[in-house]
Order: sequence, then C-alpha cells, then structure tokens
Amino acid sequence: MNIHQNKTNKLFSDLFVFILFISIIALDTVYAKNLTEIDRSFRDSIAAEMQQVLDNEFEAWYPRSVDTLYGGFLSDFDYQWKLSGRQDKMIVTQARHIWSTANAAMFYQKDNMLRTISHHGMQLFENIMWDKKFGGFYDLVTREGEPVKEDGSIIKRAYGNAFVIYGLAAYFRASGDSSALKLAIETFRWLEKHSFDPEKGGYFQFMTREGIPFKDGFKISLPSREFNKGKEYQTIPPKDQNSSIHILECYAELYKVWPDPALKKQLLSLLYLIRDVIVKEKGNLTLYMDRELAPVSYMDSSAEKQKRNYMFDHVSFGHDVETAYLMLEASEVLGLKNDTTTLKTAKKMIDMALQNGWDKKNGGFFDGGYYYPGKEKAVIIQRTKEWWSQVEALNSFLMMYDLFPDDKNNYFEKFCIQWNYCKKYLIDWDNKGWYFGGTDIVPEMKQAPKASIWKGNYHTSRGLINCIQRLRRQTLTAGEKHFDPVNKKTILQAKQLLDYLYSIRGRHIIAGHHNYIGRVDTYPNRIKELTGKLPQIWGCDLGGYFSTGYMDTLVQTVHKKYKEGYIITLMWHVGRPQDDPPFGWKESVQARITDEEWAELITPGTKLNSRWLDRTDTIAMYLKKIESLGVPVIWRPYHELNGVWFWWGNRKGENGSAKLYKMMFDRFVKYHKLNNLIWVWNANAPRQLINDEAYAYKDFFPGLEYVDVLAADIYHNDYRQSHHDELAKLSNGKVTALAEVGEVPSPEILERQPLWTWFMIWGNFVDTHNTPQQIRDLYYYPKTLTHEDFIENK
Repeated sequence: MNIHQNKTNKLFSDLFVFILFISIIALDTVYAKNLTEIDRSFRDSIAAEMQQVLDNEFEAWYPRSVDTLYGGFLSDFDYQWKLSGRQDKMIVTQARHIWSTANAAMFYQKDNMLRTISHHGMQLFENIMWDKKFGGFYDLVTREGEPVKEDGSIIKRAYGNAFVIYGLAAYFRASGDSSALKLAIETFRWLEKHSFDPEKGGYFQFMTREGIPFKDGFKISLPSREFNKGKEYQTIPPKDQNSSIHILECYAELYKVWPDPALKKQLLSLLYLIRDVIVKEKGNLTLYMDRELAPVSYMDSSAEKQKRNYMFDHVSFGHDVETAYLMLEASEVLGLKNDTTTLKTAKKMIDMALQNGWDKKNGGFFDGGYYYPGKEKAVIIQRTKEWWSQVEALNSFLMMYDLFPDDKNNYFEKFCIQWNYCKKYLIDWDNKGWYFGGTDIVPEMKQAPKASIWKGNYHTSRGLINCIQRLRRQTLTAGEKHFDPVNKKTILQAKQLLDYLYSIRGRHIIAGHHNYIGRVDTYPNRIKELTGKLPQIWGCDLGGYFSTGYMDTLVQTVHKKYKEGYIITLMWHVGRPQDDPPFGWKESVQARITDEEWAELITPGTKLNSRWLDRTDTIAMYLKKIESLGVPVIWRPYHELNGVWFWWGNRKGENGSAKLYKMMFDRFVKYHKLNNLIWVWNANAPRQLINDEAYAYKDFFPGLEYVDVLAADIYHNDYRQSHHDELAKLSNGKVTALAEVGEVPSPEILERQPLWTWFMIWGNFVDTHNTPQQIRDLYYYPKTLTHEDFIENK
C-alpha cells in the first residue's frame, strides 16, 4: 500500500460495426488475430526500428532546444542542428514541445528529465506569453519575449491558445502539477468567452489583443507562408477546419484530466460539427467557412481563380487522415459507446485519402488535391509530401488495421509501405530528425531546416509512440503459454492454483480484497452488502509480525479462509533493517536508506545483512506453518519497488531493488525450503507525478526465473493501456495481475486490458475512493469471478 498518495458501399453491416466497436472501444483495441511467430517477429522488428527513430528524435531535440537564457524552447535549427534564424517563439510550437516532452515522459518512464523540460516550457507561458492585461496568449513573441505585431497590431488565435491547453493538460497528467491544470482551465474559459460562436457554432480563429473576434474574417498582408503571392491583402475566412480539429484535440486532452460538464458539452459539439458538417460527403474536410459555417469554395469559378485560391478549398490529405484519428480519440475520451457514426466517418476519410492522394509508386500522401467539378477523383495539384502528413498516415493506417483487419484496403500493408517510405525519404539517418518533406519529390529537403516555428516534433513523437504501442499490443496474446512454478519443488496445491490462473488468463478476472487482522471480514462484507457477492482472494499484511499474537492469529485466519474456499495473498510492509520494531511508518517503512547502507545490506556477513536475515527467517518460520497446513500463498514481497515510497524501492540495476527480491527468493526457497509460495513481482504502474514517481518496470525486474506472476498496483484511476501492455510484454506470457487498486477499473477498461488475472481493492477504498455503482459495475461484469463462482464449481 502506498500511503504517500493517501492511497489516494456499406463496408460492414451496422450490426457488425456495433459489435466491433464494443470490442475495441474505438482506439484502444483488443488484440489482432492469432499471429504466427514470423508475424510477431516482423511486428517486433518494426517496433524496434521505430523505437530507435524515436530515441534519436528526442536525443536531437533535447536538451538542445531548451532556451536556458530566455525560457521556453529555441525555434530555429539548420539541417545539421545548428542554431540558425531569429528564434522567435510561436505559441503553437512552444505548447507542442510541452506536450511532446510530457507525453514522452509517460512513455519512457526512465527519469525526470523530460518532465523537467516540460515544466520549463510551462514557465514561459506563465511568465511571458500570457497577456496579463487582457488574458489569453500572445501568438508570437521574440526570443526575448516581446509580442510580435502583425500590421501594427497584436493578434491572438484560437489555434494557438488551444494548444496551450493541450500541452498543459498533458504536463498535468504526467506530473500532477496543479498549477498547469489551473492555467489550462483558465485558457479554456478565455477561449470559450472570446472565440466560441454561441449563435452559429464553431470557433472564430482570429481575435484582437482584447479578445474581440474578427467575425467576418481577418485581412492579412502578404507575402505569407500560407497564401499565394500577388495580392496586397488576403482575407482569411473566420472559421476553418484546422482550428476546429485541433481545438477538438486539445479539449479531449483536457477532458482526460478535467471531466467538467461545460467542457464535455463543447467537446461533443466540436465532434459533431467536424464529423457532420465540416467533413464532406466524399470524406475530405471543408477547409474554410464563413460565420454561418457555409463552405468557402471556388470550384465554380474560372480556372485562374481556382488556382489563385486553391488554399481555401483544396483537399488536404494529411489533415483528413489526422482528423480520422482525432475524432475517434475524442469519441473514446467522451465515453461514447457504440459510436459507429464516428467510426464509419473516420474510415471514409482515410479511404478517400488512399484512393485520391496516395502515391502508389513510392508511398506517401501528396500534400494537396482538388475536386474539379464533374470529376469523381481528386486531381493532385501539390505533389510535395510534408513530414507531418506521412507520420499521421502511419498512425492512422495502423489504427485502421486494428479496427478493420480484413478490409480490402489492407491497412497493414499500407502501413508497412508508408514506414519504408519514411525510412527512405524522410528520416535523416546521419543527422537525426525528419526532413521537412519527402526527398523523392524535393531532394533539396536534405538541406532544409530541421526546426522552425512551424516544425517541431509533436507529429513525429506522437505518431511513433502510438505505433510502437499498437505494434507491441498486437503480439501480446498471440499464442497460449504456460509456465511451471519458478520453484521446481512447489507443492501440489500451489501448482494447481498457478495452473488455474493460467487457465483463466485473458478470459476472466478474480475479485480480491485487502484486509486487516482484527477486521478480517469487514470489507468483504461491505462488498457483499453492495453487490450480493464476496471477493474470492483474501489479502493481508505481515507488517505487524512483531506484535504479540499477530502472526499466530494470521496463520489461523489464513487456514480458516483457505478451508472456506478462498485464495490467499500475503505481503509485508517491513521497516528498515537498521531499525527495531515497532516500526514507524514515516520513520522506518518509508524512510530512506543510504547507498552505503544498501551496499552493506546486500553484502553477506555484514551487520545489516545479518539483521535482514534474522527478520526474514522469522517470517519464513510462519510461512512454513502455513505450508504445513497445506495452504498455497500468493506471495508478493517488496511491492511497488519501482516507486519512491519505501526504503526498498527506487534502486535500479542488478544490485538494486531487484537484488533484494532475489535475496529473499533464495533464502526462502533454497535455505528454508518454502514450497507453498507463488512468487509475485509487484511494481507500481509507472508514472511521473512530482515526488510520487514510479519508473519503468524493466529497470527493476529480477528476471523471469524468479517470478511466477508480474503484478501492478494502480491508484488515481491511472489505467493507461501502456501499464497493461508493457507488463504483459515483460511477462512473456506469464500471469499478470492488479495486485492493488484504489479506484476500481471499469468494465470498459477490462475489455481493453484483458490480461489482468485478478484485482485486489485496498481496504476501505471500497467506500473512500469508489461509488457503490462503480463497485457494482465491476462485480457484475460477466468476466469477474467471485467467491460464489468458486463455491458453486467446487
């Protein structure tokens, strides 16, 4: 228990799509069909390639891009990553740096460097880019922090302010820094007050410094990066798809950490606006709209006028494939069950892009096409291939393969072709990073800048991380495995229990609860009161072993519960070896141990090692009594050893926390001949919460030869898919479980994460951190096995 946290053309029939959508819950899919070893090896090799590219990407960007002089991030680097340019800071790129580093911190879980960089970026928002007089964020400032004017005026954009929300919400999710959430919420409210159109819907992109929207569009002087030259001014329509899809994306990120009703309402309205209004019948996006949300189009104009204004109404294939993903992500975040409308629209968008904008020769999407009147297919009018479109295609192809593995478009094949395209024409293997555009079309892109205010690493890092996680997930349940106990002399009862756990792996989950001596039935009875059922796994702590009568009572209780048909799991909150009982919680169990003391502890013959042996031998004596009664025990020593809470934790490497686990295994199995234990290696779900961290599983793992079950503790409702998938991958087919939970997983989570073999709610958390309905939902979930199931099938 982690007290530090306060434990705190119909392609498919509607029926088929309905069933499919339930199974995959939009983005977090269950697993692909049975894969051959060759299939698994192939996917693993692609994931490894992508991991290397991702590693190179972050090594190239950080800490190189951190501006230690003026704050935030440097903007301009040449093709060899040398500083080059003005280093103006645009809010979009700065926010995306924050999001990328926060997201990567949650992906890598190695140390706090990326989280620290993310926090560094947030300080620029707080101190420089927030307009302290009128609110909202400046769109562009100089490196020194002076707002950059456009035609003499300061202009604010909904697009940029939305990305601030995006970055801050991700940083809060990674770190728990409440100041980031507070600023994100303040930005949301400012945006809703000044940019949202309550009469017609949608958001005005451009505003004055005071926040007054340009309701009829914004007149911009040229030349501009976005629009054609040749006119002195160009009026940009007031509403557009690019702002809309990214406000959707940013609000979805905020909703993950702040499920506010007003935010939910706006997120829903954006999803419906994009899906039902902005997406055209053919499956491409309307690029620009007037205040009434009517499309801006020049399709009925002269060829010359069409060409001059193609930026307003062409087909942007990259935005189409990206939007398919963003809509499904928003639908999932909102919890929209059976949202087949969004699913089918997303598929239509990707299929349209494939049919019209895909380069069948080399792979990759062209940047622009045009639907001329009377033409069924779009004509390619912009043959370049910007980097961001190509990585968004990778992400969306693999997502579509998960959703529609047997589709005629063969999405996995397209994904492989696209990855080869990226490796050949977009990734700079010499200097690291990605070219701005495909070198098959523009070879000179090899000398183009690696970074600018319009080029960061948000698309690439997000796409790569999503693909790596999907590829690894596809192989998790491929093929059934069964392992014998790591102790070859394990008693029959324990073997049979482990065999049973394998038999239900991926099919059922056993209900469990943690209890206390003196209150052995308090919480199971509360569960019974709420659900009419009892948990099957009875858990307890050996932490009070030094108290008179404690262990004798525990042994008797364990025997009684076992005879009643329960499964027993035990753990041990123990004080530091240098301390004498009774152990203070903060003073000993959660106190620190120095490096010198640790070295002494793991060295045979030393004083601390001898004290550890005496204590361990005492526990072994009582476990031996339990064994003599024929009781198998699911034993999980030194739990949460990848976290910062206990003296035995947060020590990486072979002589770290894993060493202590192995020392106990050897002492119990080889010396004491304890053969009734199923050995559980129990980490906490990795996270980057400030002063509450838990790091990557693998850095604390003792090896499969010491472990029967790999378990995670999850609190704060932090059921990330990666927490399940990474542990399952590390297990190599061994049993995985939720050894402790605070807020219980929902049935939807368990559908996405089927390899948890049991869960154990921590003590009074049944009431303090869960509603009665949450408990009922979990216990009424058809795959949950309770005590009644075991008694009936005895």
